[in-house]
Amino acid sequence: MIFMKNIFDRNSVWFGILIGLLLPSILFFILKKLVYYITLWTEPVLIQAYQKTFISDASVFLIAIFFNIIFFRKYLKNNDYELTGRGILVITTLLTFVFIAIKMNMLTQIIK
Repeated sequence: MIFMKNIFDRNSVWFGILIGLLLPSILFFILKKLVYYITLWTEPVLIQAYQKTFISDASVFLIAIFFNIIFFRKYLKNNDYELTGRGILVITTLLTFVFIAIKMNMLTQIIK
């Protein structure tokens, strides 16, 4: 437990960027696998009733980005690590713009 406490006790923008990239990436792949298994289990019902899958990749990506906000608050409020919080905020903002770009691309494909 002491080892884990020392790993996350850093006040650096680069450490915030690392956390901001790793957390959503890991969470995205975990959620993606979870959605895959839920879809396998419920696919016949969903396809017959709604003609769509359980949840889209963009929604899973947005959920993964959302968890950065929890870490952002933890580092700013509880630990007073402003630099780490800034790094997490920068990456969260960039990932949000990526999400918007993905959704806009999907929207333009639907319009065409």
